[in-house]
Amino acid sequence: MFELRANLRGIFLALGTVLMVSCVKPYDNVGVRDTADSAGLDYQSDHLGADASTDGLTGADLLDASDLLDIMATELPSELAELLDTMDIPDDADGDADAAEIADTTDQKDAGDLLSDGDLPDGDLLSDGDGLDLDEVGECDDGKWEDGNCVPLPYCGDGFCNGDETCESCDPDCGCQGNTVCWDNQCCTPVCGGKECGDDGCGGTCGTCGGHFECENALCVYIPWCGDSVCNSDLTENCNTCPGDCGCTTCGEICVQGACQYTACDGKQCGDDGCGGTCGTCTGLQDECIEGACICQPACDGKQCGNDGCGSICGNCASGQTCKTGLCVTTGFVLIPTGSFWMGSPDGTCPTGYTGSCTSELGRSSEPLTYVQLTRSFEMQAREVTQGEWKARFGGTNPSYFPSCGDSCPVEYVTWFSVLEYANSLSTSKGYPSCYTITGCSSGTAAAGTLDGCTVTVTGSGGNPCNCTGYRMPTEAEWEYAYRSGSTTAFYPSSGNNGSITQTGTNPLDPNLDKIGWYGGNSSSKTWPVGGKAPNAWGLYDMSGNVREWVWDWYASYPSGSVSTPLVDPLGGGSGSDRVGRGGSWSNDAQYCRAANRSSNTPGYRNRNLGFRVARTLVP
Repeated sequence: MFELRANLRGIFLALGTVLMVSCVKPYDNVGVRDTADSAGLDYQSDHLGADASTDGLTGADLLDASDLLDIMATELPSELAELLDTMDIPDDADGDADAAEIADTTDQKDAGDLLSDGDLPDGDLLSDGDGLDLDEVGECDDGKWEDGNCVPLPYCGDGFCNGDETCESCDPDCGCQGNTVCWDNQCCTPVCGGKECGDDGCGGTCGTCGGHFECENALCVYIPWCGDSVCNSDLTENCNTCPGDCGCTTCGEICVQGACQYTACDGKQCGDDGCGGTCGTCTGLQDECIEGACICQPACDGKQCGNDGCGSICGNCASGQTCKTGLCVTTGFVLIPTGSFWMGSPDGTCPTGYTGSCTSELGRSSEPLTYVQLTRSFEMQAREVTQGEWKARFGGTNPSYFPSCGDSCPVEYVTWFSVLEYANSLSTSKGYPSCYTITGCSSGTAAAGTLDGCTVTVTGSGGNPCNCTGYRMPTEAEWEYAYRSGSTTAFYPSSGNNGSITQTGTNPLDPNLDKIGWYGGNSSSKTWPVGGKAPNAWGLYDMSGNVREWVWDWYASYPSGSVSTPLVDPLGGGSGSDRVGRGGSWSNDAQYCRAANRSSNTPGYRNRNLGFRVARTLVP
């Protein structure tokens, strides 16, 4: 019905306009008159009369309906006439619809209203003689014509979001709510959780980065700005990214993964760090800093065997030897370490540094205290050489005065020269060099213990027997040093024996001497098997009895020696007529069995109370 009424109204509006234009005075609007003339209509002459006036024209002056329809039927274009024929226009009693009925039916305004200023139709009402464009005829006050349809226009502010209204075109009706925003005509929720910068997904931003920061992966990342002479370490500038501002300037530091690290001692345990400091000190007793590393240095100087202090050994001992404190000691011998001691006996006064009693020693003779230093370790036979050992060396010959005592008793009654031959023979049998060259002997044999009148040359370097590694006689200083074994008393101490001398003779018996030696007070005037009395601290037996013992030295006065200037490795006199004998014997009084007691005899001398023991330098 709406379309019908709209079409009808449009038709009558158009017709009314045309007709009224034709009935009124001519207008200067050439386009209208031309249009009417082109239709062949002379409304003034044919319908209103030649003298008709258009002044004051109203709706009552319009043609009646029947005349209008006649004109429409005969004068209007055929298409419009056909349309009118199809319309059901009510008529009055005479069969003709008057103007009032038409206006009443179509709800049309009167002609005066239609011709108000500005309401004249433009040239598009009629389509160049083809009739009206009926697709756009009718009311469309609240919309617009699109393809023959009246499309409503948005009415922003009516409280409804409809039609083409969007949040962008009509915020009052279609505005976004909450934290949403209008983007691309749609409400969008910005996503900025965990973001410092960058797109929020709704055409906006989560923030912007200032200064030297740039947005990377939604975070403001500082871009190092090197060259400002400021190390912004809290803004990722470091010695790696910005060495000009953050370079490592402390001695020993280098840049490691963006941080200055002190590396002067990396891989070093000790030594100079190159910056005036140290990388540490070695704590091991035998450690030595070598190229920054603490390396244990084997402590084998002066050692033949045993632990080197670094988890290894200094060597192995031969068969028949035992390792004692780093030295290979022959079975039956004891180790005598290097050291210093006071040789002699006190005379009632004490030299500087003397640690013993200053009381004059009972039974002493010319034995001034002299400080001696021995620089070579040596081994000394624990017991005096026995008759059995001598016989084994010299084909069964036994020179002893007391052969009935047996093979375990000390050999005696042998000359000094015969003892040298025994030592050479023992060295040869053990694979050691002979320490003596013995020539031009005037009489006797070594086996018989009677050798005499010989020329002796020492094979050790410098003519020093202590530089020979074969078996030899001990020197006088070595013998007393070994006897004392760290003591300063007249006798060496032992269990129940404090080492002091209480008696000088044989009767009454000296109780201390009785515990350590066979002497005139307890021997029954004969020798005894070796090792029958208590040994000293180093394991030496019979040093104060059984038989006296030959030593290397020519008999001479003691050279002086002090703590500040010790007598080093003394060899006795350079020449002489007598060689020294040490220790007491089965026939001696107690006073001659003291550690400091000295005796002397020609090297060809023999006595039933005189024997010996041998020694050997371990580290020349």
